[in-house]
Amino acid sequence: MKNPISLFLCILACGFSHGQDYYFKHYKVESGLSHNSVVTTLQDHRGFMWFGTKDGLNRFDGYTFKMFSHNPEDSTSVSSNKIWSLVEYKDRLWVGTDNGLNMYDEEKETFHLVKETQGSYAQNLMDDGQGNIWFIQRGTLYRYSDDGIPTQGFDSFNATSVIHMPDGTVISSSHARLHRYDKGNNSFNGMEIPFEGMGAQPFIITKLFALDSDTVLIGTQNHGVLVYSLKEGSVQKLLPDSENPLYVRDFAKKGQKELWLATESGAYIYNLRDKSYVNHKKKYNNPYAMSDNA
Repeated sequence: MKNPISLFLCILACGFSHGQDYYFKHYKVESGLSHNSVVTTLQDHRGFMWFGTKDGLNRFDGYTFKMFSHNPEDSTSVSSNKIWSLVEYKDRLWVGTDNGLNMYDEEKETFHLVKETQGSYAQNLMDDGQGNIWFIQRGTLYRYSDDGIPTQGFDSFNATSVIHMPDGTVISSSHARLHRYDKGNNSFNGMEIPFEGMGAQPFIITKLFALDSDTVLIGTQNHGVLVYSLKEGSVQKLLPDSENPLYVRDFAKKGQKELWLATESGAYIYNLRDKSYVNHKKKYNNPYAMSDNA
């Protein structure tokens, strides 16, 4: 498995008659970034870009970086320098590290560690829009609320990702299944994925993404992206077989027609309207290409 995307990124786009050409500007340690392996990114309500790396949390204002790092003598510093996930809920930044979940105080620029999570990873942070932060710790899915309700773990399956749909429905994944949260029973119900190609390569779900109210995109380790309809219970492939095996790391949607796929084989830009796509990869001696394929 390769390292997460490094020397990440600011995208400069220039329009042409058909589609767009993309040029990548690289930010690295020489630019002020704390580490070249960037694991997670987020833009907050004030426009700041946040970059979680393997050695520190970075805030970027478009010109300079400010680094937040762990200080064992300061209980208000971030609880670890290994930052795995970020989410913003109600204008408040939450930081998942390999030593628990942190809440960021924007005014004081300090961090509050959620005690129940100390000593363990906090990955795949997600807010459900209903006052809860969901995250995964070593395969167990947790729900945290800052209104005094105890943190609850769901360990009936080995969780790999978690999202919420536009209507608030929470959906998680295990290695080969989806799981829908039933609020009435406070439990998850499994959903089979009717995909015939599971046997060709090991089938492992890496990332989920809510494309619209009915559609869940399933990123996998060997089979690229599957498009799952909640209403129909059906699945189809997003990219042709010629692109597989394809290890998918993350998704981002730009506007109504552009879907970005972060993979171990470069960045794919998929046109949701005409189903065309381009694959951007590292090109030696091209300073405007991606710096790494992962």
